[in-house]
Order: sequence, then C-alpha cells, then structure tokens
Amino acid sequence: MTSLPPEVPDRLRDIADIVSAYDICLTFEKSLQLAIDNGDDVGNKQIYIRILGYLIHYVPTDQGLENVVKEISSCADDDSALLYLGKMYFNHYIRQCTFPNLQFNFLDLTRSTVRANKGRTPVPSNHASRPSFNIVVDMVGDTLDDAPRAHVNAKHNVGFVFFFHK
Repeated sequence: MTSLPPEVPDRLRDIADIVSAYDICLTFEKSLQLAIDNGDDVGNKQIYIRILGYLIHYVPTDQGLENVVKEISSCADDDSALLYLGKMYFNHYIRQCTFPNLQFNFLDLTRSTVRANKGRTPVPSNHASRPSFNIVVDMVGDTLDDAPRAHVNAKHNVGFVFFFHK
C-alpha cells in the first residue's frame, strides 16, 4: 500500500478540522516508517493508519467524512485508540472482500470473493407478484365508510371491523 499523499484534496484544504485530522494520520505514519527503518516490526499498524488517511481522501459522503474526522480527532492523544479505529475500519470494510486465510494485498484483485456470473442468465420466474401498495390502499379506502352518527349503526359496524383486523 502506498504512503499517504502529503496533503488533503484541494476541496478540503480550507477546513481546519479535516486538515488537523489528516495531519494526525501523516504524523503517525511517519513515526511508523521511522520504526520500520530502525528494524522494528509494526505489523499492520501502517495499514490501519493509511486506511484512516485514505478515508479522508475518498469517503463517499460529507456526513461520512465528518464522522471519520471526528473519530480521528477524538483519538489524537491516544495512539492505541487511533490504531484500534483503523483496525475497526480494516475489519469491517476492507477485510470483507478478501479470503480470511490469505495475506491482505491491496494490489491483487484476484483474491476478491466477489465474482462475475459466468453462466447463462437465469429464466425469470412467472409467479404473480404482490399487488402494488397503492392498489391495496385504494381497496381499503373504498371499503371505509363515514363514521356512523347513531349508536345503533356504530354497534352494527363493529363486527365488520373486527373481521378485517384478525
């Protein structure tokens, strides 16, 4: 997995919270790279941090971006919480598209569990579908009457109502 780009995308450069959260990821990534250069084993920590940084770049919605930035900012002083957050995203989003017993590799797309259908398109079924909800609403609306004004008429209609509600 390639290292994080040095800056956030142009559209996000003026938003201080986003830049601050991204700087947290960049700083942590650089410290992990120094540890690797010194011969330390960091395991998947670098992947977890890069996932968080790339989420800032590529999260599909503004609400999602806001959530990721809040989560990263809340872990600013706690490296283990930041790694746990990255691991959570790894386990719940990225790991789902890989086989569990193979080494994780971003560049090898052949290990994906999502496969194209290589057979013929199945013949559509001929069973009747449920009627449209609007048709059912219209049918119920047709059977409803105005509220009775006399007590005798109301008692007569009670049995009819219970019959439909069972």
